[in-house]
Amino acid sequence: MLSKIWIIFIFCGLPLINNCTCKDMYIVRKLFHEITSEDHLNTYFTHTEKIKCIHKTPYTAAATMMKAKYFFWPFKKLSYFNKGKKSLEDYINKYPNDIEARYVRYLIQKNVPAFLKYDNKMVDSLFIIKNVDIMQIEESYKKIILQNL
Repeated sequence: MLSKIWIIFIFCGLPLINNCTCKDMYIVRKLFHEITSEDHLNTYFTHTEKIKCIHKTPYTAAATMMKAKYFFWPFKKLSYFNKGKKSLEDYINKYPNDIEARYVRYLIQKNVPAFLKYDNKMVDSLFIIKNVDIMQIEESYKKIILQNL
């Protein structure tokens, strides 16, 4: 029994929490794409908070940015936007070839007001189109990505 635990630990490495629960990314993706209201946003955070997967970071960062939409005070709006933006950009700087992260950033940039000057969407869309075939995700999600470009 103990040897089985060690085998799992060796295969998953030290980031056991991050990589071994990434099987739940389909939940993160599904709920993220369903965000159309503050209730959906709250549902996203409630249902994904216990998922410990590093690849969830871009989605959570983008959802944090979306919180800005539901606040009246401009400073609060900007605070949520900047917090999510920093998290997303930090992740992309650390993992620049993560196609899914670039896709999430593209979606955000496509929908934010121009005065925020957060616009790399052409670079991201070209990167995604060029690399989508090598993504290690379901074909159905690849189709969703391409439909949203």
